[in-house]
Amino acid sequence: MFFQGQPNRRHNSSCNRSFATWGSLMQTSSTFLNNWFTKPIHKSRFLWLVVLIGLGIAGNILKIELFFNIDFLFGSLFTLIVLQFFGLVPAILAAAIISSWTFVLWNHPYAIIIQTTEAAVVGWLTTRRNMKLIVADVLYWSCCGMPLVVLFYLGIMNVSMQALLIVMLKQTVNGIMNALFARMIAIGIIMHYRHTPVSMRDIVQVSSFFILLVPIVVLIAIESRIDKSRLDTHIQTTLRQQSSQLLYLIELWINHQKAIVCRLAEMAASKHGDSIAPVLWFVPKENSHYNEFALIDPQGVVLFSYTELDQPDAPSTGKIVTDRPWYPIRSTIQQAILTEVFLDKNRMPSLPVAAIVAPVVSANRTIGYIEGILNLEVISKQLPAAFYDETSFVSVIDQNGNVVFSNRPNRHPLKPIERAEGRLQPIDEFTGLWIPKMPPNSSIMEQWEKTEYVTTNLIDEMSGWRLVVEKSLGPHRKALFFKYSQQLAMLFAFLIGALMLAEWLSRRSIAVFDQLCTVTDRLLDKSENLDVEAWPSSMVTESKTMIDKFDRMVRILASQHHEIQQSSDALRKRTQELWEANQSQELEIAARQKAETQLQKLLSEKEVLLREIHHRVKNNLAAIIGLIDLHSRTISDPMHQQSMTELCTRIRAMSLVHEQLYHSENLARIDFQAYIESLVQHIVTSYEYQNNIAIHTNAHGVLMRLDEAVPCGLIVTELLTNAFKYAFPPDATCRQIGSCAIDISVARNHEMVHLCVSDNGIGLPFDPEWTKLDSLGLLLVKMLGQHQLRGKIEIDRKSGTTIRVIFPAKK
Repeated sequence: MFFQGQPNRRHNSSCNRSFATWGSLMQTSSTFLNNWFTKPIHKSRFLWLVVLIGLGIAGNILKIELFFNIDFLFGSLFTLIVLQFFGLVPAILAAAIISSWTFVLWNHPYAIIIQTTEAAVVGWLTTRRNMKLIVADVLYWSCCGMPLVVLFYLGIMNVSMQALLIVMLKQTVNGIMNALFARMIAIGIIMHYRHTPVSMRDIVQVSSFFILLVPIVVLIAIESRIDKSRLDTHIQTTLRQQSSQLLYLIELWINHQKAIVCRLAEMAASKHGDSIAPVLWFVPKENSHYNEFALIDPQGVVLFSYTELDQPDAPSTGKIVTDRPWYPIRSTIQQAILTEVFLDKNRMPSLPVAAIVAPVVSANRTIGYIEGILNLEVISKQLPAAFYDETSFVSVIDQNGNVVFSNRPNRHPLKPIERAEGRLQPIDEFTGLWIPKMPPNSSIMEQWEKTEYVTTNLIDEMSGWRLVVEKSLGPHRKALFFKYSQQLAMLFAFLIGALMLAEWLSRRSIAVFDQLCTVTDRLLDKSENLDVEAWPSSMVTESKTMIDKFDRMVRILASQHHEIQQSSDALRKRTQELWEANQSQELEIAARQKAETQLQKLLSEKEVLLREIHHRVKNNLAAIIGLIDLHSRTISDPMHQQSMTELCTRIRAMSLVHEQLYHSENLARIDFQAYIESLVQHIVTSYEYQNNIAIHTNAHGVLMRLDEAVPCGLIVTELLTNAFKYAFPPDATCRQIGSCAIDISVARNHEMVHLCVSDNGIGLPFDPEWTKLDSLGLLLVKMLGQHQLRGKIEIDRKSGTTIRVIFPAKK
């Protein structure tokens, strides 16, 4: 608000509202222009704006004319489409550009102001007041459009009241119809492209308005064009009939007057001297259509004459009439002719006259001429009286275009027909439509008040006289304007009624939906009780069905809501129980975490201790091996030395287990493949002369506990040592071919462990009895395999020696 007025002063308050409205409009325009020039313009939107403006101009060009420049234009239709999709300022710009064509159509700029104001006011009402487009347009034409038409057409251009009434009603109906079509097109576009939801009330209102109004407007447009065509046909037919009637009367009159002159010429040819004088004196007395008769010789001298105006002191006899229009062509006159209009300077210099001249022929020789001066005043009064029509004017012109006589005011004889600036629109060979040119800033439809139908017919071919009959369109236009001003007034009243009916229908059609929305809103507020006191009632089948469906749905929802409430209570109770259990679990978990931390600490200490134990056991066993080795060097008996070496090998097998555990990350199990490889390497080193024997190990992926690995290592040591000592003597076949081999394999599954040591040597010479064994190595294998590992021992001597120890796997 720009000014703050006192509450008790209406004038100041209205001024404030006016300034606020204007300021709001200017602020909107300023904001739009700022955005338009500072932000990048979307090319497609700008292109559509240009297309709509072009279509609006085309809609004004391709108008539907009812009659007499009363046109239905479609330019504002596209202006209102621009308003709905582009906003207020583009709509005002589009309205100014589109309506500029009305200056060409109607010869004044006031329609530009009216239509641009329509875009501004309707845009303000729809955007600022959230009013429906059609209602806003009806409000504009009722409060602003009609007063503007009165101001411009009556106050400035001074049109008649009938013309003002029909223009005011036509423009109002035209504008509201365009608003209706624009809203329908916008709804169609929105629904097709699914831009935004469309109100059902809006759809019902526009559809009802369209169904009620459009057929009536179409019928009025068709009827007006039929009436215009019928009026044109009636006027042209009447004009042709009047022209034919007048033409017949004039031709009859001319022929009759020619017959009189011809008869006088024949009498003059048969008589001589003074015998013609009584005849010339007698004819004017009997025929008032002539003012004078004269007998003229070939040299243009009046021999005898008689006129009603002749006085004894002013006779026409002896006068020279060589200035007559017919005199220069006298030699070509073979029969009676009608001359052009001229002034008789000798008798009546102020009154135009015409003459009928006939040659006087005697013995095939022209001896003179009979001239009859016509009384044009008589025929000029008698002819218009032959028909009574105040809208028609009769004029007779000669071959030079000069008026002979006319009943039209301000049209004088001996002067050409003068008309205001305009154009003659031909209708057929004899008939045309004279349309005057209107001055600038005047209503173009007022030209029809001065428009005339004009028909021209040749009266006499020899003289070139023509009959011009003019019929004014003004009175007929007034009658047509009166009829259609009444119809448009009735249409406007019907339009207001149709708008009210459409509003009522739209409200009634969605009343059930509004009530359902109210009921559902109340249901949303009722979190505990979903019972509905009263559902809306309707006598429409579809609405009643929908209400019943809603009622059923609410009952189902209420039942489900009750079940959900019960489930929610149970869930809440269960949640409380779980929370309490969770609290106890958290306490227990905390205790367990504390115990686990302590256990982890103890485990770490145990791992350190175990590593230290394995390290010390390994070192102690290495020390024992060293002591035995030192002691064996003091013994000279080879058998005792061999025993000491085997003892060192057995101790070394146990030491390797502790060494593997010491270096392993897992202190509980060792990788048996790595253990066997180290063990075999140590044994091979002890028996250097056996380097030509290939040893293959296969224990990949086998992990063993300490209580399994030590016995298995000792078993492998004993069997491998026995193979080195006894399986490959010098005369063995494999030594001769160089293919001696020992295979050591260990396989483990969930239940059993298979330990197999085989060679391709000479094999055992006997099948050992495990109850009576003298060999310390085999006895050790038996004790370790059967007793410590609780397995069984299998021996195969078919190809070399294969000993299998199968024992249950420990978890």
